[in-house]
Amino acid sequence: MEKWNFLLHTDQQSIRRIWQDIEPGVAEVIGKTRPGFISADVYVTCMSGHAMILCTYAKDGSLAGHVVLGQEADGFTSSKTLMIWTAFSKVPGAALDTMPVIDSIAKERGYDYITMHSPRKGWLRHAESLGFKLREHVFARKVT
Repeated sequence: MEKWNFLLHTDQQSIRRIWQDIEPGVAEVIGKTRPGFISADVYVTCMSGHAMILCTYAKDGSLAGHVVLGQEADGFTSSKTLMIWTAFSKVPGAALDTMPVIDSIAKERGYDYITMHSPRKGWLRHAESLGFKLREHVFARKVT
């Protein structure tokens, strides 16, 4: 028996309806990773059709987690890359169990690659087991 039910939200009405449920998770991810965007940016990007939200529900119907997916631009090749923008799980294992569904979404929509970016070292432990390979290290420093 499957552990989870998955639902992909792509249209404005659906995203608006679930946003209040997933926004705290988006905010928590932002708080832990300190990216250059805020929760409102994620919402606007989803509402404009440039990102979608995959929700994971437990069998009792409660929200177990979500993943926001967007397209990563590649200005040098014609390949299409689906980017895992944010991932949040209330229940251990829910985020990792989402990967086969993300694979299916990528195939159905004609993507060539799936990427994820994170400053959190914990993903290094899981990425390889999920089929990811480290492509590059990014170093940054503030101009003084």
